[in-house]
Amino acid sequence: MKTRTLSHRAALVSARATRKLTRIRRTIAVGHMDGYVVGIGHDFVLILLVSDLITYNGFEALRLKDIESVEIPSPYVKFIESALALRRLKKPRSPKVNLDSTANVVRSAAARFPLVTIHYEIADPDVCLIGTPASIGKSILKLRSITPNAEWQEELDSVRMSDITRVSFGGSYEEALALVDAANTTARS
Repeated sequence: MKTRTLSHRAALVSARATRKLTRIRRTIAVGHMDGYVVGIGHDFVLILLVSDLITYNGFEALRLKDIESVEIPSPYVKFIESALALRRLKKPRSPKVNLDSTANVVRSAAARFPLVTIHYEIADPDVCLIGTPASIGKSILKLRSITPNAEWQEELDSVRMSDITRVSFGGSYEEALALVDAANTTARS
């Protein structure tokens, strides 16, 4: 593990212990993410995401090796936390997600949420896949993907585990897809 990663890990451990809103920047993405650190494993950190709309928007499992900086507390923390409180938004319960490997993140998130979003930002920064794992191998994830119209693709998508940079779940978009899929399934019955 690189020294940079060790110092970021210490900052993330502190953020989790103090429950402070944290800003994370990654080397592989433009911009930042604000959220609460809710878990740290060998390879990934799990944050409860606070979106730009100042609302909770699911969870993000980020590879530790991609983290460039950790800022505690996040700038504008007073405004953000005031807005969350005035909206009477309560933090969702943190899911138990195994953060020790990519396969474990995908497996444990998929066991708790109907859909997971798989990001492989280095290989293709403009694409993500949303769906359910059909198989999780040592080096390949086969995903049954759902389209933006909440229709299931027939062919499985394959992604190399080493290409996966981020796994998202429990967010508004995944929830909307799952709701429309459930309604479509009920209507077909």
